[in-house]
Amino acid sequence: MTEKVKVPQEVAQAFKDLEVSWNLTEIFKSVTADFTVGDNRIKTLVQWNQEIDFDEGASLMKLLLGQYEVEPQFKPGEKVMVRWLNRDKDALYEILKVNIVEGVSYEVEITGKDGFNIAPISIIRHATPEEIKVEKERQLWKSIGREVGEFREGDTAVTNDEYHYTGLDLIKKHYEEGEIKGFYPAESFINFESEVDSE
Repeated sequence: MTEKVKVPQEVAQAFKDLEVSWNLTEIFKSVTADFTVGDNRIKTLVQWNQEIDFDEGASLMKLLLGQYEVEPQFKPGEKVMVRWLNRDKDALYEILKVNIVEGVSYEVEITGKDGFNIAPISIIRHATPEEIKVEKERQLWKSIGREVGEFREGDTAVTNDEYHYTGLDLIKKHYEEGEIKGFYPAESFINFESEVDSE
């Protein structure tokens, strides 16, 4: 059995769209031509073919002969946002496994704040760096038993320029302006003057 070539989803989609109205010879000639064809689908195939040029057209031939499989759009370890039907906002998850049927990704196994779940591809998208940062911060606050931005008397905040603040109003002001690098929660304070049980 011939080994299949792996192609990105956009390449597979461009090829499928072209197959409807172009014959394989027209597609091959357009992709390998010395001139640029204006069709965006052809441009997608040309760019892909140039990126894998090391195999002298073997991958292009496999694509044209249907001997290909689509690379998953999502990969294990990636952070994704899931829009569940019964929820009003997206939730952040990490992909554990991508389930593929007939060469097409159709669902992912994920884990997140709600535990393990399975989601269809149609309701997920890649998380932005900002969304990942917000969720990490939420988890940090949760780990100390607080809501996001819940500063308390006795906290010491450290700004990006390494200044330390203990006043609650100043801490909140710097936090809202995005200038807080981190903070020492009041709960973590070790009091040397408190009584210690002697053994």
